[in-house]
Amino acid sequence: MRFDLSPEDRLCLILARGQLPPPACEEARALLARPLQWDRVLEQARANEVYPMLYRNLRYLGFAGVPASVRAKLEALFRMNALRNTLLADELTLLLGALSEAGIPVIPLKGLFLAESLYGDLTLRVCVDMDLLVPRRNMTQALDLLVARGYQAEFSRWFLTDRGMQNSFECAVRKRERTLDYRVELHWGLFWESSWEEGSIKDLWGAAHETIFRGVPVSDLSPEWQVVFLLVHAARHHWQSLKWLVDIHELCLRGGIGWETVETQMRELGWEPFLRWGLSVSHVLLETPLPPGFVVEMPPSSIRLFPAPPRFPAPLQDLLLFLRLAKQPSEKVLFLLRRLLLPTPGDSQLCRLPTSLGFLYYLVRPLRMGYLLCSSLWGAGFRGKDSP
Repeated sequence: MRFDLSPEDRLCLILARGQLPPPACEEARALLARPLQWDRVLEQARANEVYPMLYRNLRYLGFAGVPASVRAKLEALFRMNALRNTLLADELTLLLGALSEAGIPVIPLKGLFLAESLYGDLTLRVCVDMDLLVPRRNMTQALDLLVARGYQAEFSRWFLTDRGMQNSFECAVRKRERTLDYRVELHWGLFWESSWEEGSIKDLWGAAHETIFRGVPVSDLSPEWQVVFLLVHAARHHWQSLKWLVDIHELCLRGGIGWETVETQMRELGWEPFLRWGLSVSHVLLETPLPPGFVVEMPPSSIRLFPAPPRFPAPLQDLLLFLRLAKQPSEKVLFLLRRLLLPTPGDSQLCRLPTSLGFLYYLVRPLRMGYLLCSSLWGAGFRGKDSP
């Protein structure tokens, strides 16, 4: 095992799970009977966004050995998250209903929908935004519907229709009501490269099934596509947050997954390493059950995993990781050209130009990417000097 865990980190790992089997309960009780640095436990629970599950499981264990002050802090965090998720769920229900009435197919991704379907309780997951997948052909219609409901986009509509879909798969809109920010991530794809995903997205919608979320009819991912999405999403965050890994763990525990289908989908996308790396990390940390014949293979050693604090990957790290996936030199060159030259909604947020000057985004993009990559190299250099 490549992880040297303190008692505090081990306790956080155990209590982050949705289910506590008897052996896990016994180990947790043994750890709770020892002197613990509770500030460390709270820090990890917050950083990895698993404090609702931590509170729920400690409550199940009777808060044995938990100082009153720590219990009060966890309860306050749990209640604030529950209130926020309830308000977000109300808004999500309204949005799903509006999209359904407009005849726009929609699949809620992760977040509140996953909390309710996977854990049976939308208060047990920390949710920052609402992720909605719609068909590419309905993207602008869905965006217009959100804008009509008070959401604001940080980019021009013409940019998204003309250029933004070429090198991206999502865009964000938001609105503020009283003290709460509502943020919606509107997806027309799940993955980065549209040339790879066209066929896979059709397969995804074909395998989706109808379900009900708080009285509203919606589509849901098949178990196989749910695994694919969670594995790729965890890879996007370099497997750094326990929240994403716990989702994968609980989905695998539920069973009913056609692993041959998952393997085929990942192979067709060219992302088999994400399957191997994601399941391996989840297995080593959370003892996730593995498919028959699966061989554990951890991600590159340069990637910092738990108990290291989560940190959003720098652009250079992202670039290097996905270059590793390209099998042919021509694929690597094509990937680099797409990432460095084709504009995205992020470029529009940086510099809003009128339609007549839209061609200038092809200059803004490489300048912005150059700045981000240089910043990544600069930051990596300083971290290298600070490390022992």
